[in-house]
Amino acid sequence: MKPVKNKQSLDVVALGDLILNFVHGGKNEEGFDIYERQPAGATANLLSQVVRLGGTAGLITTVGDDFHGEYLYQYAKNEGLDVNNVLKSDKVSTRMMF
Repeated sequence: MKPVKNKQSLDVVALGDLILNFVHGGKNEEGFDIYERQPAGATANLLSQVVRLGGTAGLITTVGDDFHGEYLYQYAKNEGLDVNNVLKSDKVSTRMMF
């Protein structure tokens, strides 16, 4: 895990899930189901709301060192979460839910 480099004080720090949720988005022209990729996880959702309300928040979690893990990492970062303690690991797969 990467340590926090500065002594920044955060309003909320939480340990929990950052996962992908694949939501059914209909069917394509051939009749195959289409699923849309959306970031999810109760902890990440809560922390995103803290930031939207003007607070600061840090997430402690692990995602796979893969395409989906990078997507979730960038999403959390773009949402304004402190991601210094989000570990990308090749020993786990990014968690997904359909």
